[in-house]
Amino acid sequence: MKRNSTAEASDPIAIARIRRPVGLKGDCIVSPFGETLQDLSVPYDAEVGEEGNPQREAIQIIAIRSGPKGYLCRFRDFEDRTRVETLRGFLIYVERQRLPKKGKDEYYHFELEDLTVETQKGEIIGKVVEVHNYPTTDALEVSRDSGSNVVIPLKKEFVKDIDRKKARVVVNVEGLDELLS
Repeated sequence: MKRNSTAEASDPIAIARIRRPVGLKGDCIVSPFGETLQDLSVPYDAEVGEEGNPQREAIQIIAIRSGPKGYLCRFRDFEDRTRVETLRGFLIYVERQRLPKKGKDEYYHFELEDLTVETQKGEIIGKVVEVHNYPTTDALEVSRDSGSNVVIPLKKEFVKDIDRKKARVVVNVEGLDELLS
């Protein structure tokens, strides 16, 4: 892998975590953050690195496929299990500018972070601090003014509108009463 400094990287976004090798030929299980990974066309130039560490290394994803326990990836120059093991725990980063464009009602998880969350009546609940990719649904972790956090399922019955231009997420509080009290 070739070293890449932060000055060369333009706004990298973590899209997945490398979990563990599978088989003997260099495949590994990755846990994606949202649907970004599956939107990439291979071969795709990316970077790997540790969370919170600006130093990353260039890597090329040469295969992405869905498997029984999530997504499997293969990287150029990582042809065996031993070599892939060195990537365990690392994050896969891509440049924001190189991501495929999303449609009007589509978004990447990172685009929701820092948006204001409010009720349909305009009452502020808090700000999105993280978007979680759970096995059954995605969810917004919202930091409230009280200092507590609440997790709101990213489902149509709860999230009524996501407006990136106005930097807000509008939620229906009916059904969220217990979470918000």
